[in-house]
Amino acid sequence: MESPEDHQRNRQRGKDRTRVACRRCNSKKVKCDAAPGVACSGCRIARADCVLIDSKRGRYIRRKRSSAERTSQQQQQQPQQQQPQLAQLAQLPPQRPSQQKTPASSSDESPTPALSAVTSQKLKPECQSHRPSQSVSQLPSQSQLQPPQQAVEPVDGQLFRGLSRSFERRAPTDSSALFYLHIADQSVRPTQQPISDAISTFYAGDSFSLTYAIHDVLAPFLSDRRNYQKRLHFPIAEGFDPSDQGRENIVNAQIALLRERNLYYRLSEAALERMLDVYFRWFHPAFPLVNQTNFIEKCHRNQMSLLVLNGMLLVAAIMCDPADIAMTGCESREHARSVFYRQAKALYDAELDPDKVNNVTAVFFISFWWGGSNDEKDSWHWLGVAVSLAQSLGMHRSTAKSHMSDEKSRHWRRIWWCIRIRDTIASGSTGRPLHISHRDCDVELLEPSDMDDDNHLGPEEALYACQMARLSIIFGRIVKMRYAAIQSTTPGQKEQMETELENFRIQVPAALQYRGINPETGQGLWSAMILMAYNYSVILLYRPTSTGNDPVSNFWGDRPKAVAAANEITRVMEDVLSTSFVRLSQIHTIPALFNSLSMHVFSLCTSGSVGRELAENRARTCMLGLNCLQESWPVSGWILKLFVDIIERLRRMLTNRSKSAELSRVTASPAPGYPQQQSRQETPRSQNPPLGTIPGIGEPLDMTANPMDPLMKPPLDMPTGIPVYPNEFAPYSTTNAGLFPNLFVLDDLFANLDAGQVSFFDSLEVPNYDNVESMPYQ
Repeated sequence: MESPEDHQRNRQRGKDRTRVACRRCNSKKVKCDAAPGVACSGCRIARADCVLIDSKRGRYIRRKRSSAERTSQQQQQQPQQQQPQLAQLAQLPPQRPSQQKTPASSSDESPTPALSAVTSQKLKPECQSHRPSQSVSQLPSQSQLQPPQQAVEPVDGQLFRGLSRSFERRAPTDSSALFYLHIADQSVRPTQQPISDAISTFYAGDSFSLTYAIHDVLAPFLSDRRNYQKRLHFPIAEGFDPSDQGRENIVNAQIALLRERNLYYRLSEAALERMLDVYFRWFHPAFPLVNQTNFIEKCHRNQMSLLVLNGMLLVAAIMCDPADIAMTGCESREHARSVFYRQAKALYDAELDPDKVNNVTAVFFISFWWGGSNDEKDSWHWLGVAVSLAQSLGMHRSTAKSHMSDEKSRHWRRIWWCIRIRDTIASGSTGRPLHISHRDCDVELLEPSDMDDDNHLGPEEALYACQMARLSIIFGRIVKMRYAAIQSTTPGQKEQMETELENFRIQVPAALQYRGINPETGQGLWSAMILMAYNYSVILLYRPTSTGNDPVSNFWGDRPKAVAAANEITRVMEDVLSTSFVRLSQIHTIPALFNSLSMHVFSLCTSGSVGRELAENRARTCMLGLNCLQESWPVSGWILKLFVDIIERLRRMLTNRSKSAELSRVTASPAPGYPQQQSRQETPRSQNPPLGTIPGIGEPLDMTANPMDPLMKPPLDMPTGIPVYPNEFAPYSTTNAGLFPNLFVLDDLFANLDAGQVSFFDSLEVPNYDNVESMPYQ
């Protein structure tokens, strides 16, 4: 059924349909069905203001020239042509209908200057951050421009000019054609135009047909081979980037959109300053995507991108203190994350930020959002979007031959390596293939000199991202070689990878050598994060499997090295727990603890009685770390519940079997059995600690919180049982609710299991422990 608005539009269209398009449709070069007083369908879908452009169509009297006048004018202009008309076309930015000149006005102006002279003029400060589109009338006049560069005469000038005149009749009405024509003109100029921060860029890959046409077809005829240098990144002058057309005040447009959708939430000045301080202090050293000085200056001028700002606040809300959350006015940390995520997502979906680098940066921040285990647009989705956007700009390729400024090259290098580090960690954590193939990248490795733009980083912080970039290369090879669907790794390749991993630890700079964590200043935390990431890589490389004598498993598995790496992760986590910096741990701490827990459970299943006791104590430390991290990183809570259930099932199975063995012994000899149990209860605590105590502490376990019968628990000296120790780590954590006093109580933790967890737990198969010594592990 036709809506009232559609009925009104159709009724007015037959009478006085407007011939003027709205600004949005005109900038996108699409048909506009706006009618007087009725918004067009495109603006209604996008929830944007439908404002008609100021068209000059029909407001002047067209004067027809005679054929004699046209012939005489062509004869006067033809001797003055020094450059092919194709180059002149490339120098004209695409014009919207409202910007096209009339014949009267164009006849009074001088010919359009060269593009290199236009782009050489320095942009105004207010244009450098937002880059609004400029019409031709807003460009500098001829007297303010430098003389154009002398173009190289083509070999076959007459043929080329003939093709350009044929192209000229079609190109002015097609902005995309002019855009690629502009790129072709930039590539064959004898002097390459530099790329600064204020200039947009276009990336043309090696297999792109335009790249072949430029470098192998046009270049030999239109440029000097001695001075020609192949480039993949091309500068785009103002007015040639289609994404910039129709953009005016970016910040105001972003605020208007958020208010229209009831999503706008602005922090107070004090809260914003505090949240940004948390971001630059504890997250920026790990992922230095933005320049701190430049961003703070834009904030003071109210010129910062709200898209990037909300992404930064999303990350800051993950790591800040509870007192900082209260300053934001949000009810909880989860509420704050949700507020900033929804604002950033709305701004990205609306495409209101024309700066492509801002879009890459913001989407990278959004990738730290975690809405649930079944969330469609999860971290992996947003990370893939960030990789695609960065590759579309050519950030994965070296800028050494692109005439890019040093500052911009360093910035791009930092962004790319941040994305690559995150991609390798996420791939190893989720078991999904890498977004980035190392064969497609030739970006120089991140160096400490790339951090020179940021003077706020200390020695330890400046080296952290560089070392993580080195480790990400090795980490990615481990994922591709061992966990690929089709494996073709040779023993020599494996040995080389092991050598690279060992050399990485040896070559870690002295400033990042782990020597503990200062509880007051936090010095040593970045060293701890490096050590955790390294041992996480070791576990992925060496962790054994349960396939027995499978040749592939024996080729990769090395139990002693994997267990040693898990133990070192546990010791580092103990140091982190003893300080107040647990919430400041980087996100790869969670998969590191996950893998460490897996190895400890592996030891529980395959070790003797003493080994099982040590493995359970280490597992409890890792689970306590996950418990403290689940407020900041909610995914750690899911992992914690998983392992609590696994260990509880292991203990219950061993307990039932121990009870059956005890009852069989009591039935065989009832007379001596009772005095033995009675004498054990009368034994002093100093000689033999009672069941449910920790050796060395002597504190009894509160059995009232355990739903299981205490008599069902095996004594400590039984080789087939796993002792249950109380949780005595209260001084290390401020979040005791839900786990204490007994870590293995499932009533509170498993109250709200999702469908994925329930199905996993129901299908969980625990191995047979009747004959532990005969298991195929050495």
